[in-house]
Amino acid sequence: VPVESGTAKLDLHVAIEEVREGLHAKVEYNTALFKAVTIDRLLERFQVLLECIVTSPELPIAALPLLSPVERQHVLEHWNATEQADAQQMNLHQLFEAQVARVPDALALVCEGNHLTYRELNRRANQLARYLRGIGAGPEVLVGLCAERSLAFVTAWLGILKAGGVYLPLDPSYPAERLAFMLEDARVSVLITQEQWQNASLVPNETRRVSLDAVWKAAAQEKGDNLLEEPAPENAAYVIYTSGSTGRPKGTLVTYRGLRNLTYALNQAFELRPTDRVLQFASMNFDASLFEMVMTLSMGAPLYLSARGVSHPGQALADVLREQAITTVALVPSVLSALPEGDYASLTTVIAGGEVCPSELVARWVNGRRFFNVYGPTEATVWATVAECYEGTAKLAIGRPISNVQVYILDAHLEPVPIGFPGELYIGGVGVARGYINRADLTAERFLPHPFSKEGGERVYRTGDRARYLSDGAIEFLGRIDQQVKIRGFRIELQEIEAVLEICPSVQSAVLLARENDAGQQHLVAYIVPDEGTHVLPDTLRAFLKERLPDYMIPALFLFIHALPLTPNGKLDRQALPEPESTRPELETAFVVPGTPAEHALAEIWAQVLEVERVGIHDDFFDLGGDSMLSIQMLAMAQEKGLEISFQQLFQYKTIHQIVQVIDGAASGPSASRTKQPFQLIAPGDRQRIPEGVEDAYPLTMLQAGMIFHDEQSPDAVLYHDIGSFHMHAPYDLQQLHTALQQLIRRHSILRTSF
Repeated sequence: VPVESGTAKLDLHVAIEEVREGLHAKVEYNTALFKAVTIDRLLERFQVLLECIVTSPELPIAALPLLSPVERQHVLEHWNATEQADAQQMNLHQLFEAQVARVPDALALVCEGNHLTYRELNRRANQLARYLRGIGAGPEVLVGLCAERSLAFVTAWLGILKAGGVYLPLDPSYPAERLAFMLEDARVSVLITQEQWQNASLVPNETRRVSLDAVWKAAAQEKGDNLLEEPAPENAAYVIYTSGSTGRPKGTLVTYRGLRNLTYALNQAFELRPTDRVLQFASMNFDASLFEMVMTLSMGAPLYLSARGVSHPGQALADVLREQAITTVALVPSVLSALPEGDYASLTTVIAGGEVCPSELVARWVNGRRFFNVYGPTEATVWATVAECYEGTAKLAIGRPISNVQVYILDAHLEPVPIGFPGELYIGGVGVARGYINRADLTAERFLPHPFSKEGGERVYRTGDRARYLSDGAIEFLGRIDQQVKIRGFRIELQEIEAVLEICPSVQSAVLLARENDAGQQHLVAYIVPDEGTHVLPDTLRAFLKERLPDYMIPALFLFIHALPLTPNGKLDRQALPEPESTRPELETAFVVPGTPAEHALAEIWAQVLEVERVGIHDDFFDLGGDSMLSIQMLAMAQEKGLEISFQQLFQYKTIHQIVQVIDGAASGPSASRTKQPFQLIAPGDRQRIPEGVEDAYPLTMLQAGMIFHDEQSPDAVLYHDIGSFHMHAPYDLQQLHTALQQLIRRHSILRTSF
């Protein structure tokens, strides 16, 4: 007599018995590993497979189905029923103009003490759009914007869209060679740059370059009312360059159709209100910045642009979130995790995206807030899926597709995989980009005919990401199927860095890996095989790369090996590449032991943060493997030891010896000897022309000189007039206000300064 023990002898045991009616299957499984619904689906798929083998024995194994008709309908149709007709009614700038009509005097942009209302931003963007159209911008015409984050930058971006042009952001800090390639590759017709841009010689002859200052002066003469002409949905809206596996970046062309759908979907998902305050933190060179701008300006909320000193995460970012009472912020998880613990009372919505989000991060930030995990490549118009996360979520998903976007998880034959099975993630719908600029071969490889569309001409984008469906229809991200990595939210093709390294003199071959440190942070490690009989220093390689690649693509460590490890069939064996040693990387500088207490303290901190055994006082923090994320940790630990070091000091001085000299000088030097005497910076003749009662005077800066020039050329222009409005929610007392303002003016000399 069979006796049930209640305990599975194996994790999974399937017994099949032939009976009169056919085959009878019995499954015994470990309930600690499998849910009943998983086993039910397993048996259902097994039955589908057996039935097909019997009815269609001629089919090859790869063509045999596993999904039942019901499951197939779920993954292809039910979970992709995202159609929303409303999303295709208005372009972004029309939604923005609707907010201008509704709240014209509400704050639109705030940056470093300056601001623009919705009315002012709209007028300036309209004037710029008309000016751009007058010099040739319009549908399918690329307009490059190479400038620092500012009110003028966002105004110019909006003006390009209102003109119907194609926006291309260009980071002025990028190496000249990379900027030159992007300008040539994109065939930019108009390039707007900062006045002081140093790379004017890179501009192709057919590109018209204008400075921001010149643009504003010319645009001030144009009408400021809304433009009537609209770009077609399939016109290109913007181009974003990302790392490319061929050694050159690739430009993705995204349509107005995709951008306006993104705007609608974000408003629906995040429910932003006009009373919210959104931080613009992402680099303007990446599409995450577009997400921050379109989400905010389409809903009538104020967008706070982070200042130049807040480009790195850490205490400075935390201060901005608190001081500006930010309610909504979108950050990559590594930046979010680097924020110091503390009270962020105003923060009500946190959006994490750009890299894998650990569940521990959700647990830290979700209490009393809404927390979203978003996913999407540039080729699908920023974000393709959204998941709202809750406290206690065991398995963090990237969610479900946004409006008018479909997501498929397919096998190598473009067939859907069963629920719970891993496959490659494909994206369809209105967010799919047009393709890559001048890369027809790569476009054909990554943008495929839609395998399940009932209408002709539709395509899906092959992401290269591995994922699977969870039982509730949410999608779990499982990693990459190739060598692409994401570090601090930046998408990096390792082959691009390898290609650049291999043209460096004395380098025979190079391989890049992304490795995790003990803190779980990823960094790039370069394995270099030098030419025989040569010796290459990390500083040489780093300098070579900095002339060709952006900072986020520079490896943290360079390891030199005699030969690349190979598998028995002659392919590169990445698993056999050695782990970085924890002693000290090979550096150009000699090792010098710390001497003073401050040097000893910093050396211990650096060794702990950088995971090396010893640090010399002349060792460069970044040559030892440091980066912006590790620097946050280092500065916080130094502060705990009583050593006040700023980001700027670390990035400028880089070695323990130089940093200690600076902070010792700041702490102990006689302040009187460093105090500037009044009128010290101007000539005696100029001093004599200054009227009595003036406390001090300074030489005019180049920027101020330019402002005076423009004002004298166009006296009626109000280009540099900033009007601020402040709303007080307290009983109003004119005398107290007057007293407080007088005290402020006495305390801060900048409030008594003019030019």
